[in-house]
Amino acid sequence: LDATKDERPDAETLPERCSLKSQKDEPLVYGHKYSWLVRLVRRGTSWVAPQDTLRIDPELSDSQVGGQQVKELAERNPKPKVVVADSLYGNHIFLAIFLLLQNTFALVRMRSNNVLYEQPEPRQSGKKGAPKKHGARFKLSSPSRPADCEETFLLGAQTVRLQAWKGLHLKKLPQLIVMMLRVEFLKPDGRPRYKQPMWLLWTGPSGVPLQELCKMYLWRFAIEHMFRFLKQNLGLNSSRSNDLVATEQWMWMCALAYWQLLLMRNLVEEARPAWHPRFRDGKRKELTPGQVQRAALRFLLQLGTPAKAPKVAGKGKGRQKGYHPAPRMRYPVVKKAKTGHKQAVAGP
Repeated sequence: LDATKDERPDAETLPERCSLKSQKDEPLVYGHKYSWLVRLVRRGTSWVAPQDTLRIDPELSDSQVGGQQVKELAERNPKPKVVVADSLYGNHIFLAIFLLLQNTFALVRMRSNNVLYEQPEPRQSGKKGAPKKHGARFKLSSPSRPADCEETFLLGAQTVRLQAWKGLHLKKLPQLIVMMLRVEFLKPDGRPRYKQPMWLLWTGPSGVPLQELCKMYLWRFAIEHMFRFLKQNLGLNSSRSNDLVATEQWMWMCALAYWQLLLMRNLVEEARPAWHPRFRDGKRKELTPGQVQRAALRFLLQLGTPAKAPKVAGKGKGRQKGYHPAPRMRYPVVKKAKTGHKQAVAGP
């Protein structure tokens, strides 16, 4: 699960544009934002299978739209699954949906400055008042107790140290008991390679091997490869329509085009350049989306089409003489307020 921007800074006639600035040092741009839910196909490749894409309404947050997509996915597919997301979704708004889902679990990256809480001590008999919801504070920047389990493994040529703490919860979501996993990449001398470790929040069973959780999250980066390919090769952000429905349908068109490449990846003739490696670890490398796209035309010409040949339409009559279309309506940019209400400000 992840979100990507569709920048439309000059489209004053496109409704519901909002500011897309998410980082402090980023320039301020305007446009739409879309939430994508994809299925990771195979480890070691950049292939994914898009499941859903939804425009993020200005009145909703990324976490609210992402939670809606996960809930609909769980209703469509009751099989066990793991939803992997970055730190954008590390909050109680998104994670609350997993209290209602049986076979769907979350693996979410958390920022290093977050604070969780231990389970409270059992209430003493005869004591008045409501029972405590939170125990001791657990700061990710400086854990207050030793890890419940720890292991080290090799990821390729990289040494990775994993430490897990169980029985934690968020302050605004005490009902959801989670496990926190700290991932550190080590240098040959045993020192951490990076200044800050990576923290992962896991809502599923505690018996899952820590190595698998780490590999699951690292595999998530395949969705970034999909975004880059869609934008550079399939024109994800090339739509210039001022119609909101047409703009959303264009996103689905790009997703369906990607699905076609995914389905034909084992059917097209391999046409790798001579300098591209063909084998990895003794196995033949799978074609990338770009390589399949270059070989798709020959395959589609041989495959044919069930559609009928188009008929000649002739010369269009054009507009009637004296017709003057009314100017299109200009829409202000919607700026999300901190309180969650919609505010309208002047455009750029």
